[in-house]
Amino acid sequence: MWHTSEWNHDYDLTGKRVAIIGTGPSTAQIAPQIQPIVKKLTLFQRSPTYVFPRRDEPIDPRLITLFTWFWPALLCYHLYLYVLKEKSKPNQFVGTPEQIMAGKVALAHLHNQVKDPVLRAKLTPNHEFGCKRPLVLDDYYPIFEKPNVELITNKPVRITKDSIISDPPSLLPKEVLDKEPDGAYDVPEIADDHKEVETKIDVLIWGTGFEMRDQGGNFQVYGLDGVNLHELWHEEPAAYYGIFFSVFVSDYRYLCEPIP
Repeated sequence: MWHTSEWNHDYDLTGKRVAIIGTGPSTAQIAPQIQPIVKKLTLFQRSPTYVFPRRDEPIDPRLITLFTWFWPALLCYHLYLYVLKEKSKPNQFVGTPEQIMAGKVALAHLHNQVKDPVLRAKLTPNHEFGCKRPLVLDDYYPIFEKPNVELITNKPVRITKDSIISDPPSLLPKEVLDKEPDGAYDVPEIADDHKEVETKIDVLIWGTGFEMRDQGGNFQVYGLDGVNLHELWHEEPAAYYGIFFSVFVSDYRYLCEPIP
């Protein structure tokens, strides 16, 4: 058992029954790499997210030659990529044409790569684009239709010495679901889903992400009048475009506005 950030390189996964809890960016990158060698790969999903096609391909050798011998061309290409990325900012704003189009592009990618309608429904995001970090991968969706891969949308409730016990939302108490993030385990259920499931495993990998709320916890940052950033933010960091924030020092409240 280990976390994706602390990979056990000494353990050979060949022929093993592997379960990964979480389907975020790290899992989405790891799963396609280990799927061909494991006996069974089970992914436990709390909620799906949008996935863009990566379209990763080798750079044309003629471009490499051009960039090597004529650096202004490389500079122009760099500026082109910069402008392209800057123009993507409206993707994150609710109701913009760019946000709507981004969602359509991601869903088209899902439909192109997943043909099973039941599986596709479980992988379809139930939130607007921008609410969660999107993925950019070409090899993630195809693994779900491999014979040795299973997607489970139940909530893991118990771990034994050789298995994971999971319950569908219909069996979970309301107080348990209320503690989950919005949209958690909110996927279509089929008839066979309305029961507790035991999944036999040899290896458990935690793909549960990282502690992002404790901003400033690893090092101390002090602002005007000795205000400590860690004490100010607690578990709710907020800033203007992620760059500036101003403080009422008297009661440690903050405003999301730029500092003049």
